[in-house]
Formats: sequence, structure tokens, C-alpha cells
Amino acid sequence: MYAGRDFDRSDVGENELYSFDFVNDIAGGLSITGSTWTISVMEGVDATPSSRLQGSPIILGTVVSHRISGLLEDVTYRVQCKANLSDSSVVSLWSNVESKDPMND
Repeated sequence: MYAGRDFDRSDVGENELYSFDFVNDIAGGLSITGSTWTISVMEGVDATPSSRLQGSPIILGTVVSHRISGLLEDVTYRVQCKANLSDSSVVSLWSNVESKDPMND
């Protein structure tokens, strides 16, 4: 499901955590037990978008975060997180992030 808004634009070279909050997608008593993140190109060119995901996801309550770095200039990425729940359900949120070089903006 679309997260409701896109991430703020990223400057080329930034290295930051991106987060999804599943608070509205998890029934009472359930918890997030793991997650899978994917990143793909929606517009522009990046032959290896999955290489932008760094390290492992971080789960804090209903929020799942992942470090993303090295986004390429003039590329719009779709970032998706699938969260595994304690009852074996899987819920998904996605959003887009655009990367620009601030010197060429």
C-alpha cells in the first residue's frame, strides 16, 4: 500500500535512514518480527538500485527503518518495505524518493 506521501528529495551523496510506520496496519497484540526491503527505479537510470540498501533493517515497535545511500542523480526510486508479523501475516508500504544534485538544481 502507498504510504500516503513520498519521501523528501535526497541530495546525491546523502546516506540516511528511511522509515515506514506500520501503526495503522498492525492489529492489536501483533508485532513485527522481520522485514524485507526493495528499491527499484521508477524514472531515470540506475543499473544496480538494490546496492543502495546498506546494512540490515532496524525494527523499533511499529517503525521499520533501513539505511539508503548513494542514490544517483535524476533518478526516482520506489522504496518498499514488507513487514512480517507475529501471526505470519505480511503487510507492505511503499513510497518514492527522488535524487538530485543540489549543485545542478
